[in-house]
Amino acid sequence: MSIFPTKILLATDGSEEAEMAAKTAVGLAQQTGSELHVIHVLALPLDTHDPSSFEPGWRRQLETRARSELKDEVDTIEASGGAVADTYLGVGRPDAEIVALAEEIGAGLIVMGSRGLGGIRRALMGSVSSAVVRHAHCPVMVVRGEAVVFPTKILLATDGSEDSELAARAAADLAKSSGSELHVVYVQPMPERHSRPMRFAVDLPPKVVESVEEEARTKLEKLVQKMREESSEVTQAHAREGLPAAEIVTLAEEVGAGLIVMGSRGLGGVRRALMGSVSDSVVRHAQCPVLVVRPEKARATEQEAGLLMTIRAELPGVKPEDVEISLQNNVLTISSERKAEQEEERGGYYIRERRYGSFSRSISLPQGTDESKIHARFDQGVLEVTVEGAGAIEEPKRIQIEGSSS
Repeated sequence: MSIFPTKILLATDGSEEAEMAAKTAVGLAQQTGSELHVIHVLALPLDTHDPSSFEPGWRRQLETRARSELKDEVDTIEASGGAVADTYLGVGRPDAEIVALAEEIGAGLIVMGSRGLGGIRRALMGSVSSAVVRHAHCPVMVVRGEAVVFPTKILLATDGSEDSELAARAAADLAKSSGSELHVVYVQPMPERHSRPMRFAVDLPPKVVESVEEEARTKLEKLVQKMREESSEVTQAHAREGLPAAEIVTLAEEVGAGLIVMGSRGLGGVRRALMGSVSDSVVRHAQCPVLVVRPEKARATEQEAGLLMTIRAELPGVKPEDVEISLQNNVLTISSERKAEQEEERGGYYIRERRYGSFSRSISLPQGTDESKIHARFDQGVLEVTVEGAGAIEEPKRIQIEGSSS
């Protein structure tokens, strides 16, 4: 069963990438016979939890401006030949408003830009698109770079999982309805040798490498054969070995893909590893739009698992040991301090320069959040905190940060 036709919810904020998302959403709606709905969210500051706490006059001004921006965005869509079924103005946290509306109207697809007008591309609460991909009950297309213009080259990343099977049907339907090429890639992870803190596979015996390559080709042939039995036309199949996310992104650039389609999670036992699934990584690093497909029932499963939120912060120049995360009275506090000292000789005397910087942000969490289900990882200057589960905590607890020190 395909995800099209459906209700497409376009989330827009007037940014350049949101404009690309709008063009893509209009094209998708026209190609698949889907309805197009548009939402614009008036974002509130992170520390503002109650919209009614705004001074009434100021809030009216903000809402008036937001409605005007929404109207301008809809006018642009209609001027380009698109048809908008309905419009919505949300007030609050963008990701939460988008996810809630999508469920309320029964949207089958959310389309949005990879980042909006904010000055910090990945603010403390993480990019809006990443949060929507993680929590939406339906597939999400994240548009980066250029809009998807059909016909194009569609790259389907598959591993035979339930999510990737649904992604395969969506990709095949899009390719057929738009006259696009359909490329299929299967990536077989290369066995790793472990030597802390490094993991590497470059020195594997030739027989092991050959075995992995043969396994990749065999699995790909079976997956493609199954697709063809379901009347899907595959332009070219690609077997790769290595890190799945890296191989998918690289191949997309090599073939000039205009769209990557993949499931939200694969066959791995952990649905949401701390640094994100393969789909999370592809969304962050791909140079073209990415459609992340998930079955409708996945949302209820994640609610049962207790997934609450993901917080991501870029902290360049900060070491993991300089970051402190604590939880007290359902308030999560992230703080860090950066110290740098430089000494040099100039004209027979020494100059010593010291630089200090500090950062602190507190975020209120749902009542009864369990600190044992808060996990943090720091890698290459990016801190990501995943909060899930429920419980009670009274005393401050330190959250251990995993990852490399570089």
